[in-house]
Amino acid sequence: MLVGGLFGYNPLLEYRLPEYSVRYFSVDIDPDTFIVVGTGQALSVDGWVEPRFGMYVTGERLYTDLRVNYRASTYVSRSFRLYTGPELIARADWYPSRLPIGIGTESEASAGLTHEQAPAHWRWSWYPEDSVYDSGYNNNHFGAGADVNLGPAFGRLRDATPVLEALLIGEALVEEKLVAAPMTDSVVQELARALARENKFYYAHDGGKSEKFYCAEIERVLRDAGCIADRLPARAWLRIREVTSLQPLLDDGYWTTGIKLSVRGGVAANWMRSWYDEQGRHGTQSQGSANFSGLSTLSFGYPFTTRLHLSGSVQVRDQPDAGERRRQAESNINLGYLLPDRMLIRAGASLSYSRREGRVTPGYIDEARSVAANLGLRFFVEDRTTLNASVSCNASDSRPTASDSWWHDDELHLNVLLRRYI
Repeated sequence: MLVGGLFGYNPLLEYRLPEYSVRYFSVDIDPDTFIVVGTGQALSVDGWVEPRFGMYVTGERLYTDLRVNYRASTYVSRSFRLYTGPELIARADWYPSRLPIGIGTESEASAGLTHEQAPAHWRWSWYPEDSVYDSGYNNNHFGAGADVNLGPAFGRLRDATPVLEALLIGEALVEEKLVAAPMTDSVVQELARALARENKFYYAHDGGKSEKFYCAEIERVLRDAGCIADRLPARAWLRIREVTSLQPLLDDGYWTTGIKLSVRGGVAANWMRSWYDEQGRHGTQSQGSANFSGLSTLSFGYPFTTRLHLSGSVQVRDQPDAGERRRQAESNINLGYLLPDRMLIRAGASLSYSRREGRVTPGYIDEARSVAANLGLRFFVEDRTTLNASVSCNASDSRPTASDSWWHDDELHLNVLLRRYI
């Protein structure tokens, strides 16, 4: 069994985020040229180029995840299509002092330009009456959008999954009888910090070499602490990689610790312009919109032990608009228990409510509410295979307009899934 108890020392609560940064740049090029026979198209050319830049910085004082993509693609075959546009995705949390009070943002921005054109031509048939004349056309389209949310955060939420992985590695080494000295609390924390830096090795080295440097770092921590006397055999590494990369019991949810309240206000703006010329006709179109919203999120996680974990969140969004006002609230809570024989029991419940209230059209109201509960068992069979069994129930109500009565719906789902990870 793992250490920790309801009132005893729990290493998940002692974990602190390691400080490290990774910057990476890559270019993907995919040219594709082929001949199509029997369709009247002699040559088809298709391809795209996508440079990417990313920056990942993490620590107790700062968290930044920035990704910038630029994609350009073309297609030539009877008609011609061109697309080009950048995309920016940014998430950041900054804690200027040692107090768990910071400011954060979740922002997205993108722009795109498309162009299509095709010459006029006859599509011939063996039967003249079936021949069709396709008129040529060309069309331009430009679109841009941005969604920015900014505001303060109170408290701190940490992902303590690396600590759990470090403890599971310790268990695996004990079973393999490779432990020269027990893993102390300080060794567990140091190993967890090394496990959390996996992204650094992945982006700093070639994909095939990153595994070598990452495994060398794990072995160095264990060897320097005296927990192992010699290099680990292949069988031990297979067990370790089951925990760190092939462990499906941990990859879909974080074992979080702490509580965090973020209050953010944002604006989503979009603009589009279109122009076309078809059969001698011209048309233009321009359109722009902006929606303001307020978003409050309360997230929490608490490990009662290193196997029993509670997590949840509550989110409220208010989005006023000129034509209507939207309000949305949802909450969920999950309780998970990790069994020693590679099984995870998880129980959860969720509530949601949404309301759209018309301002231009008096009396227009669209409301929906639901409550759901689920209970599931996930069994890590071996290697990359899992067996999932779950039961869930959901009760929902909806009201399309203020004059309508509430519609009620009850659902019960039973699910059994055998999954193979490749």
